[in-house]
Amino acid sequence: MRSRLKLLMMAMMVMLLTVVQINVNAAEENKIAISTEKATMNVGDEMNLTVTGTDRTPTWVSLNEKVVKVDQNGEVTAVKAGTAYVQARIGSTYLKCKIKVVNAS
Repeated sequence: MRSRLKLLMMAMMVMLLTVVQINVNAAEENKIAISTEKATMNVGDEMNLTVTGTDRTPTWVSLNEKVVKVDQNGEVTAVKAGTAYVQARIGSTYLKCKIKVVNAS
């Protein structure tokens, strides 16, 4: 009876480890990422940021609107020279892009 119980417990552990490994692999394949983590723009330029690895729509925000503005679609506009971060939030995941804005020469 004890050997059957041990065998059953071992089989359940193997099944559990297999399920955990499959979930880890699925999470790695669907890693959420921002299209650019660092960029340099000229004042007046525009660029579009995107998020991959999810079907959910991110919430975009500029952490310094004096330097860059961003709309709900991830369209970034360089306003004046300086450095700012644009942040995308998807649930509890936060992604940032550091943007340096320079005056066009």
